[in-house]
Amino acid sequence: MTKATAHQRAVIGRTAVLNQQSTRKLVKRRMIWSAPVAVATTILSLGFLPGTAQAAYPCPTDWVCLYQNTNATGSASVQPRLNPASGGYVGVINDFRNSHYTNGASLQDSVSSIVNNTNQFVLLAEHINQSGRKVLITPYSGLTNLNDVYILNENGSSYRGSFEDLASSAAAGTCGGCFPSGPLN
Repeated sequence: MTKATAHQRAVIGRTAVLNQQSTRKLVKRRMIWSAPVAVATTILSLGFLPGTAQAAYPCPTDWVCLYQNTNATGSASVQPRLNPASGGYVGVINDFRNSHYTNGASLQDSVSSIVNNTNQFVLLAEHINQSGRKVLITPYSGLTNLNDVYILNENGSSYRGSFEDLASSAAAGTCGGCFPSGPLN
């Protein structure tokens, strides 16, 4: 075995130092990226961020449920004021700004679907106090996506269109042909 010359030893030494520096930089880069990647992986695995298909909250019998997304998906809102079975039924929500989904978001201009499992008609209105254009949801109608419904104008005419993310108030009751600014009784 031949001995390395002084020059060869110097080159090997510099190479070793450069490799150590590169390794340190690589380890630092990995450490910098590993923490956010670990946090993101944890968040996604625990379901804090919505996936492409979120399981729907099953709306109970005798209740009205409002959903943030179509097909009764996304965050849900079960408002006692619209549900005769709740004990808190008054038949009207005059302003959705004070009503929220389970995720904390306001119902105001964000309802995309509704499930009506009651014997009541439910009226969704474009503006507060049941004013503006309206959509009437019939009793026991189950799921209704608001992106393709009959919309009632204030002048009494109707047309088919989207009412998705437009509702600002609601009323519920047994009188389907009535449009007062209060319960539909």
